[in-house]
Amino acid sequence: MDLPSYSLQIFRKCLRLKPDCISTMLSFENNCSQAMSCWHFHMLNDNNRNTLYDQAIGKTLAQLPATLAFSSLPVLDLGSGTSLLAMMAARHTKKLQQHREIHACEASHFMSTIGAECARHNGFDDSMLKTFNCSSFDLKTGDMVGRSVRYSLLVCEIFDCGFFGEGAIKSLYHAHMHLLSKLPGACILPARAIIKCALLQSASIRKRHISPIVHNRRPVVSQAWVGNDERYSAERLSEFPDAELLSEGTEVTVVDLNNFEELEALVSSCRRATVAMRATKDGEAHAIVQWFRLELDREAEFCIETAPSSTYCWQQAIYPLRDARSVREGDVVDVEFDLDADGLRMVKDLRDKNGLQLDYHIIDEGYIARLNDTIYLLEWLPAIVEFCKGVEWKLMGLVISPTIDGTEVLQSTHQDIRNLEQLCKDENIANLHHFLQTHFVDQNYRKRIGYSQVCDVEDAHFHKWSIILSTDIVAPDGMLSKQALEWRMLAMSRLNTPFPKLVLPTRVEVRAECWESDELLSRCQVVGSTSGFDIASLLNPYCMSCFSDLTADSVPHRRLTSEFVVWDDVIAEYQSSESERTIRVRVSESGRLDAVLFWFRIFQDDSDKSISTGKSDGKRYHWNQAAFVFTRTDAESRKVEKGGEIVLKPILHDAMIMFRLVEKLKS
Repeated sequence: MDLPSYSLQIFRKCLRLKPDCISTMLSFENNCSQAMSCWHFHMLNDNNRNTLYDQAIGKTLAQLPATLAFSSLPVLDLGSGTSLLAMMAARHTKKLQQHREIHACEASHFMSTIGAECARHNGFDDSMLKTFNCSSFDLKTGDMVGRSVRYSLLVCEIFDCGFFGEGAIKSLYHAHMHLLSKLPGACILPARAIIKCALLQSASIRKRHISPIVHNRRPVVSQAWVGNDERYSAERLSEFPDAELLSEGTEVTVVDLNNFEELEALVSSCRRATVAMRATKDGEAHAIVQWFRLELDREAEFCIETAPSSTYCWQQAIYPLRDARSVREGDVVDVEFDLDADGLRMVKDLRDKNGLQLDYHIIDEGYIARLNDTIYLLEWLPAIVEFCKGVEWKLMGLVISPTIDGTEVLQSTHQDIRNLEQLCKDENIANLHHFLQTHFVDQNYRKRIGYSQVCDVEDAHFHKWSIILSTDIVAPDGMLSKQALEWRMLAMSRLNTPFPKLVLPTRVEVRAECWESDELLSRCQVVGSTSGFDIASLLNPYCMSCFSDLTADSVPHRRLTSEFVVWDDVIAEYQSSESERTIRVRVSESGRLDAVLFWFRIFQDDSDKSISTGKSDGKRYHWNQAAFVFTRTDAESRKVEKGGEIVLKPILHDAMIMFRLVEKLKS
């Protein structure tokens, strides 16, 4: 047993002994997320996908040659996961009275174990369905089943949002050579894939990939913007209200998965393709969006298309353009892609105006969005200006907490400083403006004031400064930043000066509302039956309850309560010991309590003026939201009635926010 699987079993035993232990539950879920990605749940809950695969597998098995030599050949589910496709094949072979063996191979020890348990639990013993814990590259069936084996049919679903990203082409190329039978009629399902792309307009997506500031003369961009290590980013366009296609889907290439020569060409070489996309409307193209059409059978009777308008579990692949491009209806935009077994790579000219190769500072997309959030950057500055008006000291210190580069004060926050400079000019605060120019804008400012000086206070002049301390308490994914909270506490303990001091934010309020949401549940656990199989009872013990990076406006839901305050100041709560307080919330709509959505109000002074990381004030900042999902409480006990009350216990542990349903009170 590998280490993640072993750890999960230990944590499960601990939770059985002490189910209310918060630290054990968090450690368990952290291990779950490492052993299995959360998208497994969304995929298994995609009934349309599952039904089409089931129908295509049944049709293809019925069309296989009925010769004696061929009818003895087994079927392989390649990259089987929970063995769903293998169980579909086993069910159809039994119905067709073919008596074929079904094999399933899965590289992950954890998922292979779950897959084998699912098969046995659903009535398929080893004589019908065998599960092998290995990659298909290491599948030596002669050793595993006692005889040399070739397969009549290979079924797989190992495709990411860009189709190529999970190594599908290399796996199927190897399968053609070593696993698939050479007899006529042997085939791979899906049969082929058609790769499509279109021009995309979305300022909010562009703001996740390139910032307006420069770090050491290097543009601050995302991995996907550069396009080397990560060729694209994965986004669900339905979660971006401003996302709009400026062209129809244009075919990039067709990949015939049953054509060995075609797969060999992709594995052995790289070819360049020029894609001409004709604009269907005026707009500004910020990126190229790519998706695929999966033809499961050779006649293309059963097809899956992961276009932005679809409701399948797949996201879309986003290739940010180097520069935004204005287009008019009828314009033809040519984009070049390099294509190989690893997928598409958009060809970009990454040279400056002098023809020299550009160097980049690459950071996470969420923090690029933060640097582009001009509304947020401007709204915290007035509090600083008001503070500066009442301070007579000529030397001022501005300390901005680490948000990207770990433990150093960011030069990437120059945009914050330049905005503050402009306000200082407008308000005639010459002393602060001069200090900022001297100590922050020059290239050596980090040597004058950085994380080490704040912690150690080695500079004697430091004690003569009036201090402005600003921290990003809420991370872009909608969760509390433990690093920022710890940094703030440490800095406060070292900045005990008698001189004027402004600490921002002054407090952070947590607000929430209760939801019923089938969609949110489907992203965190298996809901109900999966194509007639019980996978939920075996996989759901490893489900997730803390869900972050959620675009609340795009998730279908019913509000069961009005919004309510969880903590007046989560910073103070974090610094204190865990409390035993509870919250009574009135139910405004009858339903099933699935989740508590939460967000934050950030106060920059003692007034009621605040910045909301949710949707309540009509402004759209860079933050997404987070939710605690009641995945470990049965649905019946979560039913609530209009007019009644629910008693919730909020828990703040290690910067994680959780809730417990303590009691339901009738009206």
